[in-house]
Amino acid sequence: RPSYKIDANNPGSDLAGETSAALAAASLAFSSEDPAYSAELLEHSKELFNFADTYRGKYSDSVPGASSFYNSWSGYQDELFWSAAWLYKATGEAFYLQKA
Repeated sequence: RPSYKIDANNPGSDLAGETSAALAAASLAFSSEDPAYSAELLEHSKELFNFADTYRGKYSDSVPGASSFYNSWSGYQDELFWSAAWLYKATGEAFYLQKA
């Protein structure tokens, strides 16, 4: 089974943004039970958001073979906004509210 990756030359803002949102939400879920793990999740969420925002593009354009099972018909903006909203909820940082 083939595997694919996203990087600066093959962006996937939709994929990275959605994953960032999930990690930010998970950081909230673990914040009281495991603060160290929560902080790690949040750090990776921020890294993924920065990647998605810096190297913009659709996963299905970067990895055409995946478009038959994962095609972002509406683009990647909604995932970037979703990620920014969760990061704002998790951090309270105005930067993410402005991005949302």
